[in-house]
Amino acid sequence: MILKSATGPLLFQLKYEREKVSDQLAELEMKHQGLQELMETLQDGKGAAKVAEWHAKMQDTRLQHLKLSRQIGRLQEQVRMMRVGLWLNGRLQLRVQLDFLVIMC
Repeated sequence: MILKSATGPLLFQLKYEREKVSDQLAELEMKHQGLQELMETLQDGKGAAKVAEWHAKMQDTRLQHLKLSRQIGRLQEQVRMMRVGLWLNGRLQLRVQLDFLVIMC
């Protein structure tokens, strides 16, 4: 039984580390692809057009990041409000139960 309880956190830790390494690999692959594209562009002679294209993509990415960041903020506020609502409902339910017990006694 001790082995079984110890493997749960260990498996969780290993899964987390695997995901972390997978993210790092994806990041390195993306950087490598970008460098290859840059080298091809510099050799190609169409550098200015590619730079303009990259700049437009970068602006689109920044805009998307801004929108997602704001959406995350709104969702976090909704979660906070729902937690407050749940807490208030729990207190109301407890108060109703206590009132019922007082009436019954």
